Formats: sequence, structure tokens, C-alpha cells
Amino acid sequence: MGINTMFKQIKDTSVTRIIKYVFPKTYSQIASLYGEGQNSYYTADLVFLQKIIQSDYAALSTNLISNADLIFPKLKEMPEASDMLKAGYSIYKSSQEGNSLPVIITSLSELPYSYDSKVKKMFEVADLLSTAMLDTAGSKTTWINPVKVFSQIGDNLNKPELHFFYALLYEQLKADPRIESYLFKFKDDIRLLSGEVNKIVGFVTKLNATYNYLKTREFSLSSIEEQIFYMKEIQQALQIFATNEFVINCFELKIDAVQVCGKYISIVEALLKKQYPNAIALITIELGDLMEKKY
Repeated sequence: MGINTMFKQIKDTSVTRIIKYVFPKTYSQIASLYGEGQNSYYTADLVFLQKIIQSDYAALSTNLISNADLIFPKLKEMPEASDMLKAGYSIYKSSQEGNSLPVIITSLSELPYSYDSKVKKMFEVADLLSTAMLDTAGSKTTWINPVKVFSQIGDNLNKPELHFFYALLYEQLKADPRIESYLFKFKDDIRLLSGEVNKIVGFVTKLNATYNYLKTREFSLSSIEEQIFYMKEIQQALQIFATNEFVINCFELKIDAVQVCGKYISIVEALLKKQYPNAIALITIELGDLMEKKY
């Protein structure tokens, strides 16, 4: 295929949308070079185009977000999927900036989501739970381990410290009417209350594991592999929360929408590894259903 024919296909065919908005600088330069269909190009033009392509690859993770409605037109009908795409970008950027885990979770609750966003409300609850479960006693973890606390109950239902722990936790959690409505029927039975609380705060166990990972590396992630692992661990912890039975029933989120966050993270992983052809393939494979057609 000649260069002129390739440029014509990029400029005038059904692939125009994905090229134009995923690689905006590249598309603009090709359109400029192609003009009215000239048949020859200088070597310098093609070398410059190659540099522009590299620039667009470097900006691809951002272009997918800033041009999301144009690349993925079906997002207009799927606000939860659109919001989870924004959440994926926030996790990526925050983890790259070295923000602490509690700060990353709080930042997710403060993003400019769609109107009356279910995803925003979900992350507000996640932030509330994270804050309520912070270990302020100076232990080796950031959050209280719900499994460890629950294991202490056994037959010791009358241990005052356990009653105090769960009563205090309940008082913090009931600040959100959705959680209060869910937990209210269990509040007078410590065994039932502790069991239900542990179900909805279980994601902090994954966050603690992520914190321990950071700690073993002295809170410095020097390699791309370590940065990717950290980013994916955060996303997986939040997916554990988002797919919890309480969250699904409370916010009526569709699993397909929740999974968009992880799909975006997989694209970013390929980009960070500079596996650019794989990243492009993942855009169409993982998020192709959000486009007008699959390419």
C-alpha cells in the first residue's frame, strides 16, 4: 500500500473517528500532508510525522479520557461506564503521582462525574468506609483488619471492647443513610452486625495488602512493573467493593459498567510497557462495545 493511499484511507474512511480522536496530532498532520491528494512526500515530512505519532502515543491515556465521548459515542447512553472510565484515569494519575491510598480513595469520591452519578455515590460510601476503618492506634497497617477483629469474637459476644468497636463503627457508618438503612436491622446483635459490617468493609483487606507492598519497597516504586502492580492493586480493591452484594443492591450498578475501570487500566498497563500495538488492540477489544462499531 502506498503512503498516499494509506493517508487517504485514514482521512476519508470509517477509521477516521478512532484515528482523529485517539491520535489527534497525527490525524491533523496527515490531513495537512495529504492535502488534495498529492503523490509525493519529503523524507523530512515522514520523520516529523513519526515524532508526532510518538507524541500521540505518550498522550494516549489522556486522549482516551478527554475525547471519550467522541471515541466512544455509546457512553452518552451509559453514564456509569463513562464515570468508571474517569475513575480508572484518576487511579492511574494518582498512583503515578505517589499519592497515599486514603488520598486516592478520597479523590475518587470528588471527581466531576455525570449528573446524579451512582458511581460518585458509591465512591463516597467507599471513602466513608475507608475513613471509618483507619487504624489510629499506631499499628503496622493503615486500616483495621476486619477479619482479625471478627476472629476475636468467637463465643466472646460480651467482650466490651468488641461491642464498643462495632458500636462506634456503626455510629460512623450510619452518617450515610444507605448504610444506616442496610445495617439498622442488625444493630442490636453484635454477631450479625459484625458479620455485615465485615462484608462491606472487606475491600480494606486488599488495601492493607497494597500498603504492605509499598512498605516492603520503602514507599518508592522505581520500576514500571512496580508502578503497574500498585495501580492494578488499587483498582482491584475498589472492584471488590463495587461488586459487593450491598453495593450492587444499593446503587444498582451494572457489572459491565464497573469493569470499564479495569479495562482502561489494562490499556494503560500496555502503554506504560510501551507495548503500543497491544494497547491499540486492547482499546478495540476491551472497549469496542462503546464505539459505534468494532474496528
